[in-house]
Amino acid sequence: MRRVTVPVSAAQGLILIRALTLPTGERLPKGTVLDAPLVARLQAAGTPEVTAAAMAPDEVHEAEGSQRIARAAAGPGLALGEPDESQVPFLATSDGLLRVAPATLAAFNRIPDVAVFTLFDRTVVRQGQVVGAAKALPLAIRRDRVEAAEQLGRERGAALWVAPFQPTTAVLLVRERLSPRLVAKFRQVASAKLASYGSQVIACQLLPDDPQAIAVAYRQAAAAGARLVLAAGGASADPEDAALVAVERAGGRLVRAGMPVFPGTQCWLATLGALTILAVASCGAVARVSLVDLLVPRLAAGDPLDEEMLASLGHGGLLQPDQPSRYPHWARERAL
Repeated sequence: MRRVTVPVSAAQGLILIRALTLPTGERLPKGTVLDAPLVARLQAAGTPEVTAAAMAPDEVHEAEGSQRIARAAAGPGLALGEPDESQVPFLATSDGLLRVAPATLAAFNRIPDVAVFTLFDRTVVRQGQVVGAAKALPLAIRRDRVEAAEQLGRERGAALWVAPFQPTTAVLLVRERLSPRLVAKFRQVASAKLASYGSQVIACQLLPDDPQAIAVAYRQAAAAGARLVLAAGGASADPEDAALVAVERAGGRLVRAGMPVFPGTQCWLATLGALTILAVASCGAVARVSLVDLLVPRLAAGDPLDEEMLASLGHGGLLQPDQPSRYPHWARERAL
């Protein structure tokens, strides 16, 4: 691409380097290709000459380049939106969890004149939300650089995609020692959080400090097809707490005791077949933001809640209500 200043009569096919306002007030944005009708209008307006860019034979216009780069980087759950000055947005096609492959994203951005940018990995997103964008940076980009982006997409796959939320059912198991007010609050908060991901609470059960009774409740929840048990009211720091002892009695497996997240350091997570059991402290059960807000959307989006993932929660594990990119709308609008 080279910058030229030419008479308007010779400007057909050139690209505007900067926005141009006609005497009529119409604004032509930078990047506009001067076709024959536009040249005629500029001549009619008395514009003598224009400074613009001329594309080389081995270049493509930014609009085409941006579209091709965007298609190469996008994965499932995304649609390409209308370009804004050749910047192509990625739109979520459903509510879900944005997934980003950081190494692949960085590989796209190491290609000269290519820019692909996103929200943070595992951000909760809504249908129609802009979750990132792609752009060819110059007004005309070398064709081989666009082709390099396309080859990268074929070889390494998408840089970003959206994992849609799947309806998830949950059972709340609450120790009898909790007050009726706190039980009601726990049910209200848990139901609101799950509803944010298209999921619902199907039962709320009060239980004594009896490992056998709790083990039976775990097995009943699994038999009912629940994906999640939220257990509240126990002594989460006690290795002999009834809810924890009940995991082994029910035939389950403790995945991790204690989490690198605050609020939520004393929580533990176990599995019983396809059922995930998450024990939360009483205060964490009704906190405005807590470990629940990190794990429930991942569960709803099909993420494995394994040891590796739980260990990774420490990065960003100091949770604060004023982190709007991390939580769905309910957590920002309700003072629980």
